[in-house]
Amino acid sequence: MIYLHRYSTGDKGDATVEIAAVEEARHAERYEARGFSRCTPEDFRAAWRLRDQQSLAQLWAMLGLDRERAVGEPSSYHNVG
Repeated sequence: MIYLHRYSTGDKGDATVEIAAVEEARHAERYEARGFSRCTPEDFRAAWRLRDQQSLAQLWAMLGLDRERAVGEPSSYHNVG
C-alpha cells in the first residue's frame, strides 16, 4: 500500500489536508503529479485524524455549536421542559 497526503490552503486561508492510499505505483504517480507526497503509515494516520477534526469543526460551525458546548454540557439537552 502506498500512502499519500497533500496540505493546502483554501480560498478563505484555512488549511486543508487530503489523503489517498493506492496499491499501484502508477496510481501514486498520478497523485504525485497533483501535488500529493508519499508518506509513512503513521503520517497518513495523523493526516487522516487532522482531516476528520477539520470536517467535524466545519459541521459544528454549520450547526452554530462550539466544541465545548457540543461535548461538555450534556445536561443542557437532557433537561428539556
